[in-house]
Amino acid sequence: MGRGNSGAVRTPATTTVANNAALSSQLQTLLPAGTNVQTAAAGFRNSGQFIAAVHVSHNLGIPFDQLKAKLTGTSSESLGRAIHDLKPDLTRNQVHAAVKTADRQTAADLAANRLAAQIAASPRLARQVRSLLPSGMTLQTAASGFRNEGQFLAALHVSRNLGIPFAQLKARMTGSNPESLGRAIQDLRPALSHDAVEADVETARDQAKQDLRRG
Repeated sequence: MGRGNSGAVRTPATTTVANNAALSSQLQTLLPAGTNVQTAAAGFRNSGQFIAAVHVSHNLGIPFDQLKAKLTGTSSESLGRAIHDLKPDLTRNQVHAAVKTADRQTAADLAANRLAAQIAASPRLARQVRSLLPSGMTLQTAASGFRNEGQFLAALHVSRNLGIPFAQLKARMTGSNPESLGRAIQDLRPALSHDAVEADVETARDQAKQDLRRG
């Protein structure tokens, strides 16, 4: 295997983060200050295992180096076993829930990575999306949790068209109990009639389709 700029041996996990600046930046915010993301990823079997470990460390306040040692050492453990060893006060159900949460967060990160890469591959579409994003929000962060480009773009347009904060709309559509775009609009703009909501959804979907055709 090759070596990255950090000197770490290249593995599937280090290659994934090295090749995606947005994903790397997002993970950097969850790791201890001063940690090199590629170095942190070295030793993990794949990017999924690494990202899940980053989330567990952040969610449960477990020092990342301790968790990594349990997962990648000579007697490597499962994520659940490692959590139990490092947080023995947690019940079996709590450990299981922590693993499930990290798995969901990992799936969302990887899906957002793919979605952001698809959009970034078209400079015209990428410019359009960035013009709709809230100030300071990255494409990777904004896209996280959405099923596809059409759903993501329609949400961006609804946010702009109706003046709904994108973060609120995204939370409704990508949370643990995801809502349809129409349902999310109705919840956030209860004064709108059913017909008005349907018209707003149709308009946003048409705008999304136009963006994709032009892209």
